[in-house]
Amino acid sequence: MVGAIAARECTVRDRVTGRDFTLFVRPDGRLLVNIVLGKGHPVAVLSIPKSGTYLMASLLQQLGYVDTELHVASTTLTDYRGLSVAEKRTADVDGRAYWLLWSSWCHL
Repeated sequence: MVGAIAARECTVRDRVTGRDFTLFVRPDGRLLVNIVLGKGHPVAVLSIPKSGTYLMASLLQQLGYVDTELHVASTTLTDYRGLSVAEKRTADVDGRAYWLLWSSWCHL
């Protein structure tokens, strides 16, 4: 990890599930899912279940990258921020999933 950046917390409401999703807003207006900076260019891990996704995330973290801890599918985003790997494997996915077809609002 390289360091943290100044950002305001933003809450977006998923109108399908009624749950809030936390984002961070940089001073230049860009949205972030994490306020910790990593090094290098952004990396996206594309995988299928049980194919070593968490192993790859761990390897990338050892190289200085920051895991967003978000799993993105075609219509949903699943938020695993703040969970251990063991908790991620047994988490209630439906309770952490957000629909990407949002009609939402944001408190800045």
